[in-house]
Amino acid sequence: MSGENKVTGCTYVDKAHCDFTWIIRDYGLVYNNQPDPIASPIFRVGQDDRRQFRLELHDIISEMNNKHYIVLFLVCKKAFDVLSLKYKVTVIKDDTIVYNRQCSDRFASNRWQLFISPHEYMNKFISSTDTATFRCELTLSTGVRKNFSSDESVDTNQVQKLEFDWAFLDKKLSDVKLRTASGKEIPAHRLILSAASPVFKAMFSHDMLENKNQSVDIIDISYEITLEMLRYVYTGIIENDKISFIIELLMAADKYGIDDLKNKCEMTLSSNLSSENVVNVLKVADKCSMKKLKKTAVNFVKMHINQFSDTDDVAGMILSMEQLFSN
Repeated sequence: MSGENKVTGCTYVDKAHCDFTWIIRDYGLVYNNQPDPIASPIFRVGQDDRRQFRLELHDIISEMNNKHYIVLFLVCKKAFDVLSLKYKVTVIKDDTIVYNRQCSDRFASNRWQLFISPHEYMNKFISSTDTATFRCELTLSTGVRKNFSSDESVDTNQVQKLEFDWAFLDKKLSDVKLRTASGKEIPAHRLILSAASPVFKAMFSHDMLENKNQSVDIIDISYEITLEMLRYVYTGIIENDKISFIIELLMAADKYGIDDLKNKCEMTLSSNLSSENVVNVLKVADKCSMKKLKKTAVNFVKMHINQFSDTDDVAGMILSMEQLFSN
């Protein structure tokens, strides 16, 4: 049997994340109340008091055409020489996203333009109840670039994994449906599921109810998580990399024994640890018996102990849970 080392390397930075939603009720009254910009409450990203932000809505007259524009700015209370920032801004009208924009860059100003609309078109973004809703998701770099790598022995005689992108969500050749917690169903294929998951293989190989019926109930996993789990099984891709989502996806992969997906989730979580999410990462690592992820999270806590709040004493709580440190 021949073999080779498979090495995975990751470059990352410590970062902090905040998901802030600003709701302006009675927009018309608020807008016409005073000439000054409309300012949101202040919100903080991470534990650093310098990283305090607010959103500001300005009425600006263009010197080029003398028209009024409504402009949404992200304002940092304390100026930085350079700030590595990633943001996503969304405008929501009557529970529907009517505008979204995202950007990742290095900024040398304390004010960034997120959204602009001619004044006469703002009704496209104001709800039927005269409410303006802006959602801003911010991710900031809080440290220098870091690297880590891991290697494992790989059997080069293994058969290359087949790709089934074309079959994902295809109803024509599907022979089973996965019924999720919400009642929504997802078409799938017994052979592909069995190849990816020993749990599904057992279902379809033995005299079980799932083998006799044309559907499988997955009542404890949401439609979105189940869909993403299947997307990975068929395509090898994960589209949603939000940490809370990846944690749920990891638990689903653990339940169905999809090791490739577990490893993918582990890498994402390991490279996106922060003082805000490390507690939840530790919990899922312990629940899913993922020693490597657990060790990475524990090391993160030890290295960033000063970033935790003094009031909630989260760091002390984690360090006292000796069972999380076991090898």
